[in-house]
Amino acid sequence: RLAYATPACKSCFATPLPRQPLAIKKQTTDQTGLSSTGASTRELASEITYVWSETVPTPRSYMEAIAAGRSFATSGPMLFLTVDGNGPGGVLRLPGSGRRVRIRAQVSSDKPMDRLEIVFKGRTLRTASGSGRLALDFSYDTQETGWFAVRAFEKPDHTVRFAHTS
Repeated sequence: RLAYATPACKSCFATPLPRQPLAIKKQTTDQTGLSSTGASTRELASEITYVWSETVPTPRSYMEAIAAGRSFATSGPMLFLTVDGNGPGGVLRLPGSGRRVRIRAQVSSDKPMDRLEIVFKGRTLRTASGSGRLALDFSYDTQETGWFAVRAFEKPDHTVRFAHTS
């Protein structure tokens, strides 16, 4: 299910799109289109936060999904991540001896891609480079608690377009 709202909008407008994320468009630059440093960025409200929702999206389900970490922010690329079948915000229970997890990530964009990265506790585990649709699928032995994220970057042109999971 997908919902979309602009910063000026007080509610979300739902459009049924099965197994799709809930999107809330967020303004991240001021009204002049400049960042706090004065550097030119993207057009107003060009960044979007997508939130996964298994039900009809509502403002409440959006906030619950944000709080649970079932989201990714993007200025272009679309991200998909699972760790042992769990999406962003999922929780894995590890025995004291650790365990092997399967990580799958994919990014797609209408622009040429630069790279896709899998991150564990701030350290890049794997990188895929190239253009078009990029994917990573591998197993990782984890011995410690932590978090996984995926981030992706399009090839830079006049601006940097990227995405990052929660």
